[in-house]
Amino acid sequence: MSKELCSCSACKNECPVAGGKFLHHTTLWRHRIKEQNLDIASSDIFLDTSSSSGLVPTTGIPIANSLKRSESELAEMSYTNEDFLTNPGIDFNSSEPAESVNEFLDTNEFVEYTNEFLDLDESVERVNEFFESVESEDEISDSSEFSDNNVNIDVQLSDEMACALRLFNVKSRCNLTDEAFQQTMLAVNGGNISQYQVQKVLKSIVNLKPIWIDMCVNSCCAYTGQFKDNIQCEYCKEPRFQNISENKKRISRYQMAYFSIKDSLIIQYQNPERSKELRYRANYTYNNNKDFKIGDIFDGKRYQELLLHGFFDDERDVALIGAVDGYQIFRQKTDDCWVVLMINANICPQNRVKKENLMITSIIPGPKEPKIFNSFMYPIVNELKDLEDGISCYDGFKNETFLLRAHVISWSGDTPGVTKLMNLTGHNSYKGCRYCDIRGIYMNHVYFPTMAPIGEESNNQYDPDNLPIRNHEQFKERIQQLVRANSNKERHKLEVEFGIKGRSILFDLQATCFPDSFPIDIMHLIFENIAGYMFQFWIGNFFPKNGNQNNGDYILSQTQWNEIGNEMNSFQKMIPTYLGRSPRNIIHHHNGYKAEEWAAWITMYSLPLLKGRMPKKHYEGWAYFVKAVCLCQKSTLTDEELNNIQLLFRLFYNYYEMEYYRGIKERLSTMKLCFHYILHISESIRNTGPCWATWQFPIERICGMLLPLVRSRLHPYRNLINNIHIWELLNHLQYYHTIYTNIFPPPQLPNQYSHHVFSKQNTDEKFYFPLKKYTLSQTELKKIKDHFSVFYNVTNKTLKSFSPSGIKYGRLQTKDNLYIGSKWIRRNHDWARINYSVMAIMEVDKWTNFPRRTPEFISKAFFGNIEYYLAYEFEEETHMLAYIHWTNEVEVDNIGLLSFSGYGPHEFIDVCAIDHCVGFIKINQVYYIIDKEELNNEFENNEI
Repeated sequence: MSKELCSCSACKNECPVAGGKFLHHTTLWRHRIKEQNLDIASSDIFLDTSSSSGLVPTTGIPIANSLKRSESELAEMSYTNEDFLTNPGIDFNSSEPAESVNEFLDTNEFVEYTNEFLDLDESVERVNEFFESVESEDEISDSSEFSDNNVNIDVQLSDEMACALRLFNVKSRCNLTDEAFQQTMLAVNGGNISQYQVQKVLKSIVNLKPIWIDMCVNSCCAYTGQFKDNIQCEYCKEPRFQNISENKKRISRYQMAYFSIKDSLIIQYQNPERSKELRYRANYTYNNNKDFKIGDIFDGKRYQELLLHGFFDDERDVALIGAVDGYQIFRQKTDDCWVVLMINANICPQNRVKKENLMITSIIPGPKEPKIFNSFMYPIVNELKDLEDGISCYDGFKNETFLLRAHVISWSGDTPGVTKLMNLTGHNSYKGCRYCDIRGIYMNHVYFPTMAPIGEESNNQYDPDNLPIRNHEQFKERIQQLVRANSNKERHKLEVEFGIKGRSILFDLQATCFPDSFPIDIMHLIFENIAGYMFQFWIGNFFPKNGNQNNGDYILSQTQWNEIGNEMNSFQKMIPTYLGRSPRNIIHHHNGYKAEEWAAWITMYSLPLLKGRMPKKHYEGWAYFVKAVCLCQKSTLTDEELNNIQLLFRLFYNYYEMEYYRGIKERLSTMKLCFHYILHISESIRNTGPCWATWQFPIERICGMLLPLVRSRLHPYRNLINNIHIWELLNHLQYYHTIYTNIFPPPQLPNQYSHHVFSKQNTDEKFYFPLKKYTLSQTELKKIKDHFSVFYNVTNKTLKSFSPSGIKYGRLQTKDNLYIGSKWIRRNHDWARINYSVMAIMEVDKWTNFPRRTPEFISKAFFGNIEYYLAYEFEEETHMLAYIHWTNEVEVDNIGLLSFSGYGPHEFIDVCAIDHCVGFIKINQVYYIIDKEELNNEFENNEI
């Protein structure tokens, strides 16, 4: 091992005769930096290529770990100026020599060094702070305690470090800049702890880090599997490694990253509370296996078939839902980044898609979309294969070791994403549908009608009720035919015929079935595609290059659309927050509509606004579609409702093909693949459960959260992955209970506001402030008497026997944890939204108009506005009441729209009868009831 003489003052004092000590070059560099009087500018430490060590200060990153390493380990590390300048950052937490700079891009102490080496004196100060933090033993105990994913480790954190971790969590959640975090730390802790120290402690506690995989700089492939030993890309011929001399270590030009699913699940199961929470799947299937309803992914045929084949025989086996999507990392849309997400279906639906429970499994950098997707999925599939076989894991709930298994039940994505997962030819091919063998018709693009254009000789005639469905064995057989092809020309011909490019790596997974494991995502299909296309039809813009085809009687005039837009503006305040964002003028803002707004347009606003404006046949045809979408959004579906979904989509498809396509060749572009896919939605639900279980809203939300995480233009993907790593560390910190409670002690509820909340024993509802003592009027006292006459014998009581006072409250928390306001507390009528229009479910006598018949009580929905809430004492008991202004009798039209003409009497009701908020919108002197729930059930009894 080569050593050099260190002549710093400390070494001279120890060995005055030799003039210093002979040290390894890394230790020598450290002593030189710590020598405060060293003239950095003259010694060329930052770019000393003549030195035998050839080190730059930033290569001190591995020294953080090397201080406790043996000399033999240090000898294996060979980082040079070139290493650092071509790959700015080294994994200082790794127990092995780092191949590339992964962890250090976001560290304030060192990222400035890469920015043309800023002020040198300031750099010396930061480097000294770095070494002091490495040598500090005050913050954490011996690092060997963190070598395993042991959530029961006991770490004594100082109060300053616990506070710093809390602030760092705020930084990550709120996406604050490093400078903002530094200033906050300076204000709170006096700046004694750096961001680097906080990250080091966090990484020492949670043993979870990204695993880096080499990939092509043009995103052609990842160097895995068959490409593992390649030194250049087979497709674009770009070299895999940087051009360096032969005696130097190879440095990758580009890398992707993935996070271990196994490590995440092991950490979670060691926590007793989390382990118990992950039993949801077993509890659900045990309690609901005789319900004959589809309420979760476990009610689908795929899961039931897996049970029959011996999967999920342990209550701790994990069911996963895979999702893939691409998004533009920059708002200028110059780089295409792809995300692979895993959703843990063992978590109950209420918590399943919360940010902290979503597992970002892989980030595939751009600049282009991945070409050979199998190569990027290779490390993920290998982990999933290990999990199918089972890995050793500790159960913190039962205090025992068990064999943990996990299986992916479904894979979801938009059409391009699923095309890559399944290795298909795509939606612009003749066999674009993944569910059936319908063959498209080409006219500048491929379209999918069930009947060929009039006058065209074609075999493209299909029965929408009897399409040629694909299956798993057929997929495998066709892939074998592709493999046996004798030439590229023959293979290409087979690819066109089958719509399959090759074997997907997902065939390696036992739980994946083609195409049943790939459900239809209604978010992209319906909300972001069909809704927009139908709107383009109605405004007369669907055929921009063939304007003479914009001639259907479904087109509304510009005047009508202006009226619709103005009406949407007028009832913005009438829509409660429970129903989502208030509607925007569709004619002005439709280009900016996202999936959520299109969903609201379809299910809540389109029918009331189009009524009386659109011709009857088109209005009723659209109503088929609206009703089907409302059913698709239900959390639980019966077999009858599934049949209705199939029937309604089939009726809409027939109407659409007849009125919009008409068998005219020039209108062939109306038959896009998305309209064909609605014929497969009901079967997709039967296979993998309700739409909400597999739709793409969670991954779209994650992609939106990732956008602001990128701050580095030079290394955007490293920057992104490092920030995701911090996310994952903080998300998993909650499973280290002792440490977590030390950092985040349970909040203590303030007692000074306890009188602002009122509730009763054995009731779930609560009243919330504002509150005041209230004196009831004579009219209100009569209403009180009428209310109690239903439950008590108050015939002989006069109004004076009822107390005229009570406590008036402004808000209610329902049994479903929904917050509903009241008219009393609505202050600003110019912008405040009405959050007090409600639906109440009450028991009524079915035979009220027939006094001689035996009463038969049924549940019925009523609607009204809440005036205020009242805590009222009667018969030595406090009652929780709501004073409600009922609507007049609600009418139901032939398609199920609910409407009323005005308001009726006031009444006191028990708050337990209040179900949820609704909206009342006024159009042409008629109030329509807007609700998230499906349209009135009476629609099912009408002829369709």
